[in-house]
Amino acid sequence: MSQGRIITGVDIGTNKIVAVIGEVEEDSLKIIGVGKVKANAISNEGFITNIDDLKSKLELAIEEAEKMADVQVNQIFVNLFGNKVKCFSAHGEADVLNPKSGITKSDLMRALEDSKHSIEVSEDEKIIHMLARSFKVDGMDGIKDPVGMSGENLETDVYVVASADSVIRNIENCVQKAGLEVRDFVYEPIASSEAVLTEDEKEMGVVVIDIGGSYTNITAYTEGVIRYSDVIPVGSNSITNDLAIVLRTSYDEAEKIKRRYANLYELDNENDKVELFNTSRENVKLVSKKYINEIIFARLEELLKDIYGRIKKEKLLNDIKSGVVITGGGALIEGLPVYIEHFFDMSCRIGRPLSLKGLFDKINSPLYSTAAGILKYAEKSINNSVYTDRGFFGNLLFKIREFFETYF
Repeated sequence: MSQGRIITGVDIGTNKIVAVIGEVEEDSLKIIGVGKVKANAISNEGFITNIDDLKSKLELAIEEAEKMADVQVNQIFVNLFGNKVKCFSAHGEADVLNPKSGITKSDLMRALEDSKHSIEVSEDEKIIHMLARSFKVDGMDGIKDPVGMSGENLETDVYVVASADSVIRNIENCVQKAGLEVRDFVYEPIASSEAVLTEDEKEMGVVVIDIGGSYTNITAYTEGVIRYSDVIPVGSNSITNDLAIVLRTSYDEAEKIKRRYANLYELDNENDKVELFNTSRENVKLVSKKYINEIIFARLEELLKDIYGRIKKEKLLNDIKSGVVITGGGALIEGLPVYIEHFFDMSCRIGRPLSLKGLFDKINSPLYSTAAGILKYAEKSINNSVYTDRGFFGNLLFKIREFFETYF
């Protein structure tokens, strides 16, 4: 039985549920349990379609991780998924109470609290994250930590993540049915980035592309802080669906073909053929690997054009000096990093969980990036209170305190 502080991160995806249990001891995070089960209870839009089915799969994933870790889990940190999430900037400011003595955390708290006046969310939405990106002291900007500095006026630029309350409550209901409690939510793009990025990459500028089952998460960092995040409702399942339609085969057969033969280096391989069942599985036909990968390439090209356009619209392309990091199940497509390097004209690598100890070999794959990132985020905030329904302003103040406990 482990003796350290136990935390659990759960990634609820469209194709799988992953539970990762970690032990925190002396500022280190050690993986002690991993559970993974197939699941199909999330729609392509990111909505829960069957709470009871999702609950049973969640129980299986948690049970598998518990057995490996020899612990019992009561609370979990879980990903916030789907397209009912909005991200935006907010601004706050405050007069420094004692300018000669220097800015204090109390001054920062008041500046962050003041940002509520520029936050536009409805009563049906909840704040999930408030991330202070930079500060200004008496008009001087680009300051990351103003504590101790002299000045009379403090301003802050805050990155806010909010979600529809219905999404949060559905996830909470599912988790509660499984006999667990949601300690807090972590926005999926932030979780993946937490797992796969180095601080140098964030500082120099980087884009994370997390290709999941039904959607792709994009996150951009520059100067060490998050600048942009978004969700595109296209993922690896879209590729499978394209293969099934074009090749006139079943979805399951198309998925097998994708897993076995997806390879962007095979675009010129006309001679190599593979056997393919039709929809009724009564007849077999031969299809070239070239044709299969042309179908895959077309969907990926469309996705990358969309991502490139969004990053360009945000005027971030020139600030991305570290290049692109791809993660999620879609990152395993052979040849994709090379194609992205060509498409974006910048370097690209596959992102796997970094800086973890223990059963690292169990999660050393892009498939586990979100779950590992949730766990790393949880490590920073294990002293936070459990997420509760406190209304808009109560929840806002809770998230401000969370910011200080996590980053200061």
